[in-house]
This record gives sequence, C-alpha cells and structure tokens, in this order.
Amino acid sequence: MRAGLNTTQSSLSSLQDESLKLFTDLFGIQKAAAYMVDSGSKMFSFKNCALQPALQREYLEYFYRLDPFHPSNVEDKDTSVLRASDAIALHRRKDNPYYSEFLSRWGIDDTIEIYLHSEGRIVAGLSLFLDEGDSELLSADMKRIESLQKFLQFSIESYLDSPQRRNFEAVCDEYHLTAKERVVLEQVIQGLPHKSIANCLCCSLSTVKTHLQNIFEKMSVRSKAEIISLLYSQQSYH
Repeated sequence: MRAGLNTTQSSLSSLQDESLKLFTDLFGIQKAAAYMVDSGSKMFSFKNCALQPALQREYLEYFYRLDPFHPSNVEDKDTSVLRASDAIALHRRKDNPYYSEFLSRWGIDDTIEIYLHSEGRIVAGLSLFLDEGDSELLSADMKRIESLQKFLQFSIESYLDSPQRRNFEAVCDEYHLTAKERVVLEQVIQGLPHKSIANCLCCSLSTVKTHLQNIFEKMSVRSKAEIISLLYSQQSYH
C-alpha cells in the first residue's frame, strides 16, 4: 500500500487524498468523495475527485436530506460497504427523488458507500459515483472494496489513536474549538492556503477567515505563527 496511508505519519487531509486515489486508480472510477462525520452524524471536511462543484453544492444544500445512505440514515452503525443497486430495488429508485431528481440528472447510475467507524459510530466515509460505463463492477470487485475498507478502517483507527492526534484533540478541547474550527486549525498547521481550506469545508473564503479569527480569540493569539508556537511549546503537535 502507499506510504501516504501510514496515518501515524500523515494528516487527515493526505489520508483522504490517498484513499480517493487508491479507489479511483484501482477500479477506474472517475468520481468519488471523502468526508468526515461528526458526533451528530453531520458530514464535513470534504475532498473529492472529478465531482462537478454544482453537484456537490446541490447535495450539501438540499439533497443530503434525501440520501438514504447519509450516515444519519444508516441504522446499522457497523455497516462497512453499501451499494445502492444491491440495497434498493431499481423500481423503487425510479420513484425516489434522490435518484430521479439528483443522481440521474448528473448521469450517475449507481453509488457505493464505504463507512469507517470509531467508538461505535461512523466517523468517516467515501462515496464512489458510478456512471453507466462504471456500473458493471463484478462481485469480485466488491469483495476487493470490502477488503480495502478493512485496511482503511485500521488506518483511520491508527490515525485517531496516534499520540499526535490525541495531543491535538486535547488542545482543541482545552480551547473549546468546534468541529469546523478543528479542521481549519489542522489545515493551518499543514500550511494549506485559505482557498484549500474553503474547498474542504465547502464554504467561502470569508467564512474561513471568520473561523480563523474565532480560533485566534479562543487561543489568545494574533497570528498563525503564534498558534504553531503555542502548540509546539505545549508539545501538543509534532
């Protein structure tokens, strides 16, 4: 497997990037998305491959409410892989507005959802969007996807349980940072520009600046450099 998936050495952002590349390369799927899930089953910290911005915007603004595979709608929290064509009969999909008004309009024939868990809940996931030419994935391919899910499950557990991650979360807890503020802080530490952070959060640049200003106020600092200095002085992020 790619070295980038050694999560004790990598960031959440790189884990998502490498996971997307892994699935799109191995199965020839063009469109995919990776996301995190908070304790309220809300999706955040998005990364995507070849998804039209308007498609993602429509989903986040409205159609996520109708998505039967949204983490909030998955009753069995131990579920690891779901494929729409296996879980929902074709005639039912035609009558479902999520498929008829959203996926079909964007030329998506089928979807595969991959869920990752921690402490009894879904904490992350990947969505694979299959066009008509992609939809003939054989049962052997699905078995490979299920095997890869087990590897990613181990990867994210290692990431969330690493000393670096625990220390980072401890600092965030100390300063009462929200889920989105934590994402912004982590990406600031990685040196990512505001535009990349905005894409990850699916928000505007002004919103990112607002999150950053809130972080400054909570941590009593005036710059990104002071944040990093504070984290290192407390030996909380390496």
